[in-house]
Amino acid sequence: MAYRRLTWPGEPYPHPVRVAKSDDPQLCAGYLAKLVEEVLPPEGRVVIAVSRKVARLWEKDFLKPLRDYRPDAVVLKLPDGEERKNLDELQEIYRRLLRHRIDRRGLIVAIGGGVLTDMVGFAAATYMRGIAWISVPTTLTGQVDAGLGGKTGVDFSGGKNMVGAFWQPKEVFLAPVLLGTLPIKEVRSGLAEVVKTGLALNPGILRTLRRTGTRVLENDHELLVKIVSMCAREKMTVVAEDTTDKGRRAVLNLGHTVGHAIEASGGFQRWNHGQSVAMGLMVIVSVAEQRGKMSAEERRQTEELIGTLGLLPKTAPDPVQTGRYLTLDKKMVGNQLWAIIPGPIGQTEICPIGAEELLDERHWAWRQNLRRVR
Repeated sequence: MAYRRLTWPGEPYPHPVRVAKSDDPQLCAGYLAKLVEEVLPPEGRVVIAVSRKVARLWEKDFLKPLRDYRPDAVVLKLPDGEERKNLDELQEIYRRLLRHRIDRRGLIVAIGGGVLTDMVGFAAATYMRGIAWISVPTTLTGQVDAGLGGKTGVDFSGGKNMVGAFWQPKEVFLAPVLLGTLPIKEVRSGLAEVVKTGLALNPGILRTLRRTGTRVLENDHELLVKIVSMCAREKMTVVAEDTTDKGRRAVLNLGHTVGHAIEASGGFQRWNHGQSVAMGLMVIVSVAEQRGKMSAEERRQTEELIGTLGLLPKTAPDPVQTGRYLTLDKKMVGNQLWAIIPGPIGQTEICPIGAEELLDERHWAWRQNLRRVR
């Protein structure tokens, strides 16, 4: 088979996931075109919503072959970056859909990183009260996390994903070959989510990363297919149990409580999402050891892997600034947050925790090796 359809308990609920094994992007475009034909509503029109960066990098080998299959498709080239994930950009998508007379029979194919799939998915969820879409994440972060599971949204008033909806795509199509043009910084950003998934759900993922060392940073296609498949399956197993984030799905937020606050404290520009999550993981494994949930050896192994893969930035955040954004967290109840605390690797607990414990200097000792930002 040229692509693998992932299976998990309850699959295909809430949506199918296919991983293209081919390292030929033109073949992958052909597979995607077939999926479009399968899910396109009768008399519907196709909209290809693609990030400008992806359009520039993959015009010849992926987008043109896809358009050749669907010459009538409307192409929307959209901006990249967390700073563009807002209501203003969302309204522009609505305007362009209206301008092209896209109705409720339309199908949007979202091709880009997690920011784009979040925003375009939300546009699909809300335009004319909901139209069909396909998620085609092109970053490692998107393929192992953000592009899966139907969470959509935009940032608002300093809060990440403060306006959003659960709107499941008809298909998720993962083509690891498209990761080949990613800058190393973006690969590392995605690896933070890979480490999170292994730490929370599957120790085998961490064993694979430790065994292969830095090979994952060298565009090893077979290794990327394996890692993407493992992470996507783990995420979908959780999402199938809890599609609307009311319980079990919270495990996927491991490292994100502090991570989102760090990211916001830097204006979503100083540290990218993966760096912020990696720092959030450093804090939370320290908390876990202090609480007796995780052994010192498991904490050491986790910190060592994060270091080996180069997931931490060169500059460190200020815990005081971070604390100001913790109060905006959607999980804040009174003076406490409900945070995911790791136990033995592959297990977690949802526990109440005060902001002062998360900001305790003991859990930020790793900052000593980074240049401080004040």
